[in-house]
Amino acid sequence: METSLAKQWTHLFSYVTGVVRYNDLAYVASVSDEMRNNRITHSYVTEWDAGTWRVGDDDDALPWDVVSAIVVQEPLEQALFLGSRGQVLMLGSGDTHEEQLPDGEDGIEGRGDVRGVCTVDGIAYACGMNRKVYKRHDENDWRAMDAGARPPAESEEVVGFEAIAGFSSKEIYAAGWNGEIWEFGGKKWVQRDSPTNLILTAICCAEDDNVYIAGQGGTLLRGRNANWEVLEQDAVEEDLWSLAWFDGELYASSNLGVYKLVNDQLTLVDFGDEQSASCFHLSAADGVLWSISAKDILAFDGQTWTRID
Repeated sequence: METSLAKQWTHLFSYVTGVVRYNDLAYVASVSDEMRNNRITHSYVTEWDAGTWRVGDDDDALPWDVVSAIVVQEPLEQALFLGSRGQVLMLGSGDTHEEQLPDGEDGIEGRGDVRGVCTVDGIAYACGMNRKVYKRHDENDWRAMDAGARPPAESEEVVGFEAIAGFSSKEIYAAGWNGEIWEFGGKKWVQRDSPTNLILTAICCAEDDNVYIAGQGGTLLRGRNANWEVLEQDAVEEDLWSLAWFDGELYASSNLGVYKLVNDQLTLVDFGDEQSASCFHLSAADGVLWSISAKDILAFDGQTWTRID
């Protein structure tokens, strides 16, 4: 079934996250408000194609929670949706299938939820609690790559990665609990000195050759390799959940609004005529920036914000 673009989903569904593939093609994960209220674990993944929502049947619901989404280029260009227990949905380029991050002897056993995923050189990398990291080598071929970061077996400290991003396969960053920042240089992970102990939730390897990391309490860090600084914010105190580089500038999102970094200060974005009740996740590609929250999706082309739903 297909349905044309209209404000008709948010009275029944809440958006969780999403990813832009092209300026006229994106994918969004949502949950049924009724099913969520009944504590039924599920997710729906919907394609938005040039103003048309391509919606499947009710039995197309995934029996797991989506936590993150990206677009990969290898081995096929596809959207990738990641579940908290390592479930994976791939769709696009004429193919839809599910995968699973390995556990036990072939993976990273019993070490908590998966939290985030990124694309580096077209390849997917996933991260999670207890500093677990996986690299996707091929279809349904995920391999652990946590050398150097794995906690001692006897450790009871709560540690974990919430976000991962990289410039190349030999320069990848992960960050998360206790303000930890780690860098992968091609062989193993090395912990970097961090200027904060607050939980870090988002990373952006930006086109200005800096890495930006955001987190609790309006925390915003900038740096690269072993050098990191706090960009003290005068007006932002709420948690930041997402970062995106768009049109030569850094954007950040909290639950309250979307911000643009201007002279090292986060400045609230004016949505114009399209006001958003809440904000959460950002995704940028092909000349557009999407702001996705539970009941609002807005798209920015560099000049004007337009409501998607």
